[in-house]
Amino acid sequence: MEIKNRNIIITGASSGIGKQLSIDLAKQGANIILLSRKINNLKKVLKEVSKYNKSSSYYKCDVSKEKYVNKVFKKVIRKYKYIDILVNNAGFGIYKEFKDIKTKDVKDILNTNYFGLIYCTKAVLPLMLKQKNGMIVNIASVAGKSGYPGGSIYSASKFAVVGLSEA
Repeated sequence: MEIKNRNIIITGASSGIGKQLSIDLAKQGANIILLSRKINNLKKVLKEVSKYNKSSSYYKCDVSKEKYVNKVFKKVIRKYKYIDILVNNAGFGIYKEFKDIKTKDVKDILNTNYFGLIYCTKAVLPLMLKQKNGMIVNIASVAGKSGYPGGSIYSASKFAVVGLSEA
């Protein structure tokens, strides 16, 4: 697929896989729309991405909050008009034995890793259907195929991502 001039939204773009993917795709000429809760990190990533593509931008977005996601995606769509690719990458884990993890932490992980992906997909899908074009990429983890001690909730969230993606 030709990436040049494509409008690509990447969640969790302030570090890790999201940051590197943003830089790599910008080098290929894509317009990168960086999303993350970490505004200071986003500014740094945008500076790096802008070396390769001046049309890129960033938005503070907590994907775990549906109203916030809808508001941000409306701004993005208003600015870019067309979204070619959504990369659902945002996620985090808390690694403790199941008996030690707090219910609030379980909700936070699931709200970001799974429901955040749902909210972002739902926010862009009507536009992609109208365009009759678009791609949604869901980043999971090997933990979404095989659980491990201390990672039960993270694995559960990624199993949900894998299941949804396969379906």
